[in-house]
Amino acid sequence: MQYPYELDDNLFEKLGGEEAVRAVVNEFYDRVLNDSRVSGIFDGVDMNILRSHQTIFMSFMLGSPVKFEGKTLREAHKGLGITSEEYEIILDHLNGALKKFNVGIEERAKILAFVRTLKPFIMGQ
Repeated sequence: MQYPYELDDNLFEKLGGEEAVRAVVNEFYDRVLNDSRVSGIFDGVDMNILRSHQTIFMSFMLGSPVKFEGKTLREAHKGLGITSEEYEIILDHLNGALKKFNVGIEERAKILAFVRTLKPFIMGQ
C-alpha cells in the first residue's frame, strides 16, 4: 500500500513491537465502544477479528516487517458512512490510547498526522 505520508521505519520497535501495538489497539477499541457518539459504527462487527486485524494493520503502518494483506481502506470502510465529526472523535480516542501507554508527544503527533492522511480513503465512499 502507498500512503501520502511515511512514518519513521523504526517506530514499530521504538513503541515496543506487536505486544505494545496490541495493547494500544485494545485500549483504543475499548474507548471507542464506550463512546455512544461512535460505538454504533461497530454494531454487528466481530470485535475480536477487528482487534486482531487492526493490530496487524497498525504494526504494518508503524514499520513492522510483517506485511499487511487485508482489504484496502476504502473496501473496509465502504458503506459505514463515517462523518468527519466521528473521524475526529475516533482520532481523539487513538490519541488517548497512545497517551495511556506513554507514547511520547512527538510519536503521537507523527501517528496522528499519518492517520489524518488516511481520511480520504476512509471517508471517500
